[in-house]
Amino acid sequence: MQFFKELQRRNVFRVTIGYVVSCWLLAQVADLVLDAIGAPAWVMQAILLILVLGFPVVVFFSWAYEVTPEGIKRESEVDRSQSTTQVTARKLDRAITFVLLIALAYFAFDKFVLEPPPPEAVSLETFQPIRSIAVLPLDNYSADPGQEYFAEGMTDELTAELASISRLKVISRGSATQFKGDQRPSSPEIAELLNVDAIIEGSVRREGDRVRITAQLIDAREDRHLWAKTFDRKSSDVLALQGALATEIAHEIDVQLTPDEAVRLTSAPSVVPEAYDAYLRGRFFFNRPNDENLSKAIIQFEQAIEIDPTFAPAYSGLSDAYLWAGYNESIYTATEGREKARIAAEQAVALKPDSAEAITSLAVFKCFYEYDWAGSEALFRKAITLNDNYAYAHDQFALLLTFMGRYDESIAQSQRAAELDPLSPQVFIDAIFAPALQGNYADSRQQVARAEYLDPTYFFVPWGLGWIDLQQGKVAEAVPYFETAKSMEAPNFVLGWLGYAYGASGDRENAQKMIDELKDKSLNGYVSPFNLAIVHLGMGDTEKALSYLEQARAMDTQWVGWMQRDWIFDPLRAEPRFQTLLVPGF
Repeated sequence: MQFFKELQRRNVFRVTIGYVVSCWLLAQVADLVLDAIGAPAWVMQAILLILVLGFPVVVFFSWAYEVTPEGIKRESEVDRSQSTTQVTARKLDRAITFVLLIALAYFAFDKFVLEPPPPEAVSLETFQPIRSIAVLPLDNYSADPGQEYFAEGMTDELTAELASISRLKVISRGSATQFKGDQRPSSPEIAELLNVDAIIEGSVRREGDRVRITAQLIDAREDRHLWAKTFDRKSSDVLALQGALATEIAHEIDVQLTPDEAVRLTSAPSVVPEAYDAYLRGRFFFNRPNDENLSKAIIQFEQAIEIDPTFAPAYSGLSDAYLWAGYNESIYTATEGREKARIAAEQAVALKPDSAEAITSLAVFKCFYEYDWAGSEALFRKAITLNDNYAYAHDQFALLLTFMGRYDESIAQSQRAAELDPLSPQVFIDAIFAPALQGNYADSRQQVARAEYLDPTYFFVPWGLGWIDLQQGKVAEAVPYFETAKSMEAPNFVLGWLGYAYGASGDRENAQKMIDELKDKSLNGYVSPFNLAIVHLGMGDTEKALSYLEQARAMDTQWVGWMQRDWIFDPLRAEPRFQTLLVPGF
């Protein structure tokens, strides 16, 4: 009580209240003026920082200088007129005050400058219902820039949690990633590009064993902030954090959860932080799938499994990485990737049988490795039932339906994938096959044009145009497209298609050069038999083409689906040896 009386006597309370009120008024005026002149956000942050740092200075001087009947005096001058006991008590009070002020200043700096509070929420009653949403990349507010992978992982996990809500359309992470950083378009522009009603933006901050996510819900149609909240958990409870955040967002936009969804979102298990960290690093590399990053992704997923053998998402990620690597046959052969992909996919489903991601991994494996297309279809349908917002499931299911000759259904699945991932060039590339095999080349080229608009540096763009020319019988026209793809750091299979185009157009010399180059680029002396087969097919060497295709089938090639429907194989279809290579019943 003596301490507070001393504060009152020295007018510390009065000075503090006056300073706070003045700062509030100044901040309001600065906010209006800076917004009117279009000043960058850092200017307002700088003003807030100055005001916060000025607070302990003002309070200190109000304590150090007293107003007495004789005028303003230093504390030391007052001390001379007091007893030793009084002076000691005053110094102790001063030390306590100093500590409290430092703590208060740090809290204010941390809360309002390093992580500014989100704007005040606006009532949802005045807005149209929100039924589609995109999660923009969460900013990394951690002190370590190396935590970028963690912020990206949190964005992916929140997207996945929201995507599991059946009554809500959620845009895939791949498309939302395009809007990373401060220079992204306005909310209405993003809404138009992604065709959504609302967006989520915010930040992730990781310090020691704590994870904090601050999220804002914005009606992107009118660029209005609707809701904001900060969630703070231990690292081991990060899945529960994501579930709680997704639940609150669903509540705020009045989306009804099914009983199963409500239970799942509120009963997330704890994780081993080190395993989860390795898993997020794996996904970070997998989302940039060149050969080097696929190798890094596999290492991280395997490390996550070693730390926590019960963590299902790591198995699903590992299966996806091995499948991709086996398709390219650049760091692993198809045979080397097959068993590893199978074991990982089956283990993911065993550990988490209600995971759309795990089930999709197994469905893709059955499609491309086991050629169990009926079983693969059943798994795809189950995954989509569990999570209709999973764009990858729709995209891969579309490829399966193309292999099965069900082109209209394939096109419908591709359209759904494009709705969920409208800025992914791969989704549009995968959509070219069904219309082209139907003879609708104009629509197929339109899909390539969309992919090219999104990423003109993607090797699949010229490859796709070359492939469409082959389906039309325009072999010579396909050559420059495949040559362009080859110059864009493409996988080895592009050399095979270029070799086919050379051979089919009568240029046997360059076709042979592609065979030689494939052998030079071989993986530890191994050359994919499928690549050699199509080059010899283009050169008219039917016997060699069949022999290499038989080897490719025996070595687990993932190209069987193309053999099933692709028109370049028509010269072989009457051959009994070729018929034995196809999937029966389709």
